[in-house]
Amino acid sequence: MKLDRLVFVLTLAMGALLVAAFLLPEADTVTGQAHPTFQAMRQGGDGASRHLALMPLAWLFGSLQIALFAALIAFGARQRDDLRGLTRPLLIVTGLYLVAWSLLLVAYRSFLHQPAAGWLWFPAPTAIMLYVLWPLPALYVVLYARGFKHWVMTESDIREFRRLIERVRGNRSRSENRD
Repeated sequence: MKLDRLVFVLTLAMGALLVAAFLLPEADTVTGQAHPTFQAMRQGGDGASRHLALMPLAWLFGSLQIALFAALIAFGARQRDDLRGLTRPLLIVTGLYLVAWSLLLVAYRSFLHQPAAGWLWFPAPTAIMLYVLWPLPALYVVLYARGFKHWVMTESDIREFRRLIERVRGNRSRSENRD
């Protein structure tokens, strides 16, 4: 599938998932329930009853979002539908990102049933988000920075750019001479 079509399909699928999430029936405690001590306050109640129905949609939405991110990077780096060696490293980084996203949701699901201490002062889902999921996009930055001259702006692109500049300058000087 061509990248432009893939970006379109991923965007449509994400929209469809949002519609599906809105059509799911609400959990009983979604708007909160009366707090036993402070009457003006409402408390959330059982998080599992509010979130578990949305977990498969949330995982799929996040996975599609990560795939869209990778597709947009590939879309920007391609030349004449050729990724010139970007495919494998991009798939590896995207795969790591998907594994981290899945790990986060598994930890969150477990935490909803059995809240427990996690790693380095945080519950497991928060620790995974802070120490694993947030730093992972830096791999995309490293990939882009290391491969810029090979995948994005090659030597032939620079030569073509300079040729176009010279052509524009030549046309401009000819038009100035006529005036």
